[in-house]
Amino acid sequence: MYLPFIVNCQQSTGVAVPRVVITDSDFGRGEVEARELGDDYSVSFVNSRDPEVLRAAIGEAQILMVQWAHIDGPLMDAAPGLRGIVRFGMGLDNIDLDAARSRGIDVRNVDDFCIDEVADHATAMILASTRRLWTLNDEVKAGRWGPDLVPTSTPPADSVVGVAGLGRIGAAVARRVHALGFPVSYWDSRPDLDAPSWATKADSLVDLAEAATHLSLHIPLTTDTHAIVSREVLRALGSSGYLINVGRGGLVDESALWEALESGGIAGACLDVLATEPPSDGLSGAIARHPRALVTPHVAYLSTAALDTLRRHAAQRVKAILA
Repeated sequence: MYLPFIVNCQQSTGVAVPRVVITDSDFGRGEVEARELGDDYSVSFVNSRDPEVLRAAIGEAQILMVQWAHIDGPLMDAAPGLRGIVRFGMGLDNIDLDAARSRGIDVRNVDDFCIDEVADHATAMILASTRRLWTLNDEVKAGRWGPDLVPTSTPPADSVVGVAGLGRIGAAVARRVHALGFPVSYWDSRPDLDAPSWATKADSLVDLAEAATHLSLHIPLTTDTHAIVSREVLRALGSSGYLINVGRGGLVDESALWEALESGGIAGACLDVLATEPPSDGLSGAIARHPRALVTPHVAYLSTAALDTLRRHAAQRVKAILA
């Protein structure tokens, strides 16, 4: 629940200082950000994603710090002096970048935190799917026991992890699974990528899925990548393949994924993200409850150290915009 109130995190000094408004955050009330920025900034926290609440709260803001709130052109216009928007996180899909660009508003993310956490989470999912650990856990809890419950599995050397997007996190996943003995293939739309010599390049996402036993997604969500994991990609992944998604739920055509899970078109899916969060009774909810799916609640990025880094580095982005 997001309550419409504002917390002023700085004492007034009588001197005009830049106003920073934190729209929403799952962690704290701006204490870390205010401490990092110091007395040269006024920091306020609004505990809401509601556009009307935000419109009333951000009128004097020079900077918005945002986690999940959707920031569009009309909301930007509610802050005539707005100079920048800083996102708590890597993705920028909740910010209208075209609207910001046309208004001369600087938009920055925090792309240098939680690399290890997300890579560890994805790697754990790859290992869990290799041995179908969640299925075995369900069997034991249902009162069944014995070696006949062990599903057919393929050792790492006979598997292939396909990494879609070889950025910081994708590269970290590739290094981890390579060290565990998995052959690695990758696909990335950037032509000048410096990829490791032990990774095999695929020409397309479909080709990558066709080669992989585990397809791990590490690409940003944009208009071009929305639902990029299509029926064609899932057909290429095949009945022995697993989809791993620790990026954004919108990367996957959930109708196609549901059909693939129901029909056995893929072996399973390990997901930290869904198109609708928390999952409702629609497709996201059905996928979250599916026995072929292992779902965690969008927590791959979480650790005490990662959150501290995120908040401090977000404040540093504020300083850089106003420098």
